[in-house]
Amino acid sequence: MNQIKQRAILILLCTGIFSACKKDEPVTAPEAKQPIIENMEIGLNNSGIGVIERDFHFEADVVAGDKIDIVELKILQKAGESYSKGWKHEIVWTQYQGTKNTNIHKHFTIPAEAAEGKYDFLIIVHDENGSKLEIKKEIQLYTVANMPADPQLSIFSIFKNGDFAHRYKPGTAAADLSFKHGDTIHSQVAISNVKGDGQMYLLMVNKKHHHHPETIKDIDLSKVVVYDKLEHKQVANAFDFSNVIFDEQTFSFKRDMPTLVIGDNTTWEAGDYEFVILYESSTHQLNFFHKQDFKIQ
Repeated sequence: MNQIKQRAILILLCTGIFSACKKDEPVTAPEAKQPIIENMEIGLNNSGIGVIERDFHFEADVVAGDKIDIVELKILQKAGESYSKGWKHEIVWTQYQGTKNTNIHKHFTIPAEAAEGKYDFLIIVHDENGSKLEIKKEIQLYTVANMPADPQLSIFSIFKNGDFAHRYKPGTAAADLSFKHGDTIHSQVAISNVKGDGQMYLLMVNKKHHHHPETIKDIDLSKVVVYDKLEHKQVANAFDFSNVIFDEQTFSFKRDMPTLVIGDNTTWEAGDYEFVILYESSTHQLNFFHKQDFKIQ
């Protein structure tokens, strides 16, 4: 019996010591959950390329750990790189504050005072729970003169029943365009300063679909009418890439504008539409897009 009592006392003593040790351990608060950034697209055609004094594209899906506080974007010169002058660019977005998740889709102009070169591109998401996530990528900034290729819209004409309906002029607003069932549409488009391999799509998109492709990979063929598409391959020198090819020697068209008839069917129901031009250089990872509103009565 004495041995049994002694063992019981020892067990109680050990249990008490163990409990006391557990009480002495510091209690740590759980780590705040970090935000997540997914599906990032940076620069022209998600190439990490920016052009000074031109539009720069950034898009990302953000999911907060708790709720988003602010989102920062920084373009900083890299250590070890040489530049013609010091320059940095910082943007703070506060409009996403209080949201659990959001899609950030921004376009902003690279300022004229920027210097060419390689940069650190930082996107920083601050969470209301005190945590933050910082992702760093590398981008390349060019002046227009030093671009490996520079796709730009040089010709965009639309004909309605054989007559001019629209002619593109940079910096000017287009006239209202309206078509009805039975009308024919012809269009000539040319993209200048392209070389290597590339392709162009000309689309008609009903605005009711809320489909706004800015690159060829974004096209949902179930929501568009493809008016025309063509490609060029292994072109060494910059040229004007057009969907109309005229042979001056034979004074005839090798390739003429396609004819599109506004038909009486569900595809061409009355409503608001966009004529969308998409060009992509697969050689230089550059793209271009332009759109023009029109109506079908």
